[in-house]
Parts: sequence; C-alpha cells; structure tokens
Amino acid sequence: AEGAAPAPAVGGPQPVEAPAGEPSASSSSVLWICGGLALASLVVCLALPVWVFVAGADAYEGRFAFYKHALLVATIVYFVTGVIFAMQWDRRRSAA
Repeated sequence: AEGAAPAPAVGGPQPVEAPAGEPSASSSSVLWICGGLALASLVVCLALPVWVFVAGADAYEGRFAFYKHALLVATIVYFVTGVIFAMQWDRRRSAA
C-alpha cells in the first residue's frame, strides 16, 4: 500500500535504547577494574627500573632481561586498560 511504513528488516540489528539514569553495575565494575589495572601497571612501569638499579652489578644481567619483558607486558596492559577506563569514564560522565 502506498504511504505505508516499510516493514523492518528481518534478522537485522535492532536498535536498543539504554535505560536512563545510573550506568549498569557491570559497566561500573569494568570502569574500576580497568582503572585499578592501569594504575597497578603504571606503578610496575615506574618500579621496575628502580628494582634493576638497586640489584647492583651482580644481579644486573638477570634482572635487566626480566625488566625488558616485564616492562613490555606492563606497558601493553597500561595502554589497553587505560583506554578502556577513559572510554568508560567519558561514557559515565556524559550519562550524568
């Protein structure tokens, strides 16, 4: 019929409206878990060089080898969790 609204596509993505008000408990948990992990990995990134330095010449080689791998992992964890934290934080602020 002319003038009738087109039928919705079957099987296509359906819009979901977020409920107004407070963010869900799961998004709040993700926010704080990612924030805590980002902070902890930043502390690791700052503490590792000190740990290598205080080892002295005897343990330097072994600690430095560990430092290179641990710093890489801590940096990746920091950036991933920091980005997730920032995205969740902005979403939470814009919802308020």
